[in-house]
Amino acid sequence: MELAHIRLRPRSLVADNRDIACPACLGRFAGMDTVVKCPACGSLHHAEHWLQNGGCASHACPLGPSAGGGERWTIGAPRDEYDEDFDAEISPAATAEDLRGDDAVGHYRLGRALRRAGRLDEAIRAFEKAVSIDRDLAWAHNELGMIHSRQGRNEEAEAAYREALRADPEFGLAHYCLGVLQERRGRPDEALVSYREAVSVAPRLAWAHTDLGRLLFEHGHVEEARRALNRALEVEPGYAEALRTLGLLEWQTGDLAAARLALQEAVRAAPTDAASLFDLARLHESEGNADEAIVHYKEAIRLNPERAEAHLRLGTMFRLQGRLDEAHEAYLAATRLDPESAIAQNGLGLVLAAQGETKRAKERFLQAVRLDDLCVEAHYNLAVLLESRGDIKQALSHYKRALRVDPRHSL
Repeated sequence: MELAHIRLRPRSLVADNRDIACPACLGRFAGMDTVVKCPACGSLHHAEHWLQNGGCASHACPLGPSAGGGERWTIGAPRDEYDEDFDAEISPAATAEDLRGDDAVGHYRLGRALRRAGRLDEAIRAFEKAVSIDRDLAWAHNELGMIHSRQGRNEEAEAAYREALRADPEFGLAHYCLGVLQERRGRPDEALVSYREAVSVAPRLAWAHTDLGRLLFEHGHVEEARRALNRALEVEPGYAEALRTLGLLEWQTGDLAAARLALQEAVRAAPTDAASLFDLARLHESEGNADEAIVHYKEAIRLNPERAEAHLRLGTMFRLQGRLDEAHEAYLAATRLDPESAIAQNGLGLVLAAQGETKRAKERFLQAVRLDDLCVEAHYNLAVLLESRGDIKQALSHYKRALRVDPRHSL
């Protein structure tokens, strides 16, 4: 297989090329835009569009989308999963022996096909062969980093990302992937630097703007976070993760109308995203819209039945509406998913007490305080139950414990 050697070295565009359109966005270039020239067909791309597209966007090009060259990695939740929606351009049945010994791009593309087939160890060997032939093949280093990260080899992943950036310091996706890894390894300050670099050299990477905004928000830089999230939405309108994060930001800063709008748009953009549905349900719950909260909690649970907190909150909504059988079922699900949740045990105790099952309710309250001696509500509810059964001494003990934990608690 004869393939041109890819050199991802963006250069400044001269004025003579202003009438040329980028095949990725169909937009014209401005003077001195940063571009990448495809080595196979010669078409020029905005550098950020080449990065986002994962290569040439021309369908007539042997490196283009019709050959599988246009796939991109999806760095979402979890952040190391891959986009499966492309046809591998080299069959994974091919072997390194089928390629010329000096064909770095061929080994790189074989690595992508193997990675697509889930044969990650073989993909690593193909990418390693590619960079042994051409140490400056930045995309191969980056793919190595992604696979190492996915498999939990953080040191190797970071080294691969740094090699990608040595080969191409303006490789926005590598800056972004490095930031994701740094954040996961508990180095948020370094991650912020990497995210900023990513959006600086590749300003159309919506993922990078979104994670930059989220991390800024988590560190209290609200206005800068809002700007980053809005920039993500300018680049990719309807990007659900950016909308969801913006909704949480607006909620925390007190603009409930803006928060509701952003979260509703996130749900419309990604109706199968359980996280956005869960957050919208929480917002409705905080506003006292129990019916809306229940609808969204139930849908979030349908999409992700393993989230204990969703079952717990749904149980509370049902209990407050007097729908005790449904509350009992929801709380039981929460305790099965999270046996260490004192709050779920306490909620189940409240339902059982309301159903007249005082003995079973007492067992649940006792289990709650065993799990968390600082659970004020469980101590208080246990005290009320014990008092109603005439066990004044034990009731006083739990009332006092509740007040020691929270002297402001209104008994």
